Amino acid sequence: MQSARTTLTINGTEWSIPFNSLLGDCKLCFNDLAITRVCDNEHRYCLGCYDQLTTGTCPECKAPLINRKAALSSQRNYLNALEKTTFSCLTKHCSWEGSFDQLDAHKQTCLETKEPCSFGCGEDIPRFQLDDHQTVCRKRPYKEGCLDASYETISEIKQLRSECQNALEGTSLERESEKHLYQRLITLFPLIVDAALGEHEPVTQPAGATPQTVCTYQCGFIATSFQELSLHNCPNVPLQCRHCKDHFLTKEIGVHEPKCDERIISCEFCGDNTKQGLLALHFKSCIKQPINCIQCQRPVPLRELEQHQESLCPSRAANCERCFTPVVFSGLERHIQNCWLTKPITLREGQPRPVILTPQPRSVGPFYQHGNSSSTIYMVTTHEQLKPLFKLNGRPVFPADMVLKCAYDGEPATIQESYATPSNELNWTLYLRHCTPEKVIPSRIDILDSDFNVICSFHPYNYPKLSDIMINSIDLNQGTAALDVNSILRLQRWSHPNPLRIIRFTVCPDKPTKKKTPRR
Repeated sequence: MQSARTTLTINGTEWSIPFNSLLGDCKLCFNDLAITRVCDNEHRYCLGCYDQLTTGTCPECKAPLINRKAALSSQRNYLNALEKTTFSCLTKHCSWEGSFDQLDAHKQTCLETKEPCSFGCGEDIPRFQLDDHQTVCRKRPYKEGCLDASYETISEIKQLRSECQNALEGTSLERESEKHLYQRLITLFPLIVDAALGEHEPVTQPAGATPQTVCTYQCGFIATSFQELSLHNCPNVPLQCRHCKDHFLTKEIGVHEPKCDERIISCEFCGDNTKQGLLALHFKSCIKQPINCIQCQRPVPLRELEQHQESLCPSRAANCERCFTPVVFSGLERHIQNCWLTKPITLREGQPRPVILTPQPRSVGPFYQHGNSSSTIYMVTTHEQLKPLFKLNGRPVFPADMVLKCAYDGEPATIQESYATPSNELNWTLYLRHCTPEKVIPSRIDILDSDFNVICSFHPYNYPKLSDIMINSIDLNQGTAALDVNSILRLQRWSHPNPLRIIRFTVCPDKPTKKKTPRR
């Protein structure tokens, strides 16, 4: 059972195609393809009629027209359907079938197309009848005896000869007939002389010869009949590009169209439609285009790249929260397992009563404590880390982007550091802040060597005569521990075989905890 077929009008020519609901004629001009969606109700017209709709509404449903970019984008599915459709010529004597790209070439050679007779008789003959016509054309080349002229000329000569003989034999002729005979003689005589003397234009096809037709597109093909010419796929036929509307030879258009800058294609990443020539520009802003992360070299969508590099990339930089050594994030856990600041430290080794410090749980920084008490805590560092204090030019000893967290006197606390220069004198300061604001903690801060020898002590910032630090004091200067120049020099010159240096924070037991007095 044959499938249903319908007709389709393309540039004024009807073609037969298998029925396809996506393809149809424009309902306004009936002369072109309805492949342009004009409204949200899927009504379609040709692009030319869409551009002429001045009312701004669909002619069928009166819905608002979609914008031209969306209208052009809607053509893609219909153009794909056209490319897959087999077209048949509707003319009676033509059985041609072919693709959408071959329609223009077939129109140039279809047997139903009329062409003027090449012998100059003035008639336009369908190509399939042209061979028969040329065998009987009155202007066809003809030769009789030594006379070589057209069939019409030789027939007229023979007729005129008969009438002249009748006149010589005395046959009566009316005056009007004599005048007509005279006119025929003066018209025909030059043709006879030219034919006899061979001065007429050469005949391209002698009488009785097989007619030959040269391809009009100068590809070199010569057909012996117009039927043969109609089956010739000339590579020089000019065809119009469906995208940019420029014309190219048949042999070139197959290479041009897939690369045409005006061709509408879908972005393989986000699915948006864009012109092929603008694809590189589109990629610069396409939020779904994969970009190689400079850290792990993995492709990541552009819109996720920043978040990936900050918190998801396995190759991002990360600092150990104990020793602050920068490592690759994927190797951070292994580093922490082997980090020397995550293991207990034994001080006063070789002495009768050694001290074992254990890492303080859930702390950020090299914080230790002795036993379970947090009233005395220790920051473990090295002589090499503290020695170049004057040479750091204001840079912190510990990473500035990390907040040091610990537990002090049973409550969470934070420590920050900076350089301060009261009276043009350099001081290294530590800010210890207890998370319970009402609680004022008298404390003492010392720097020890590995045998618990006191190297130097911090004093309240701007209060060098006081011996204790008042943490969370109303007077902020009392809550700031500082090392002055002399203490720093003493620390730099201190010698001990063990390079460890211990910063000890101790709650002073002889001074009671007091509440803050609110300011009035």
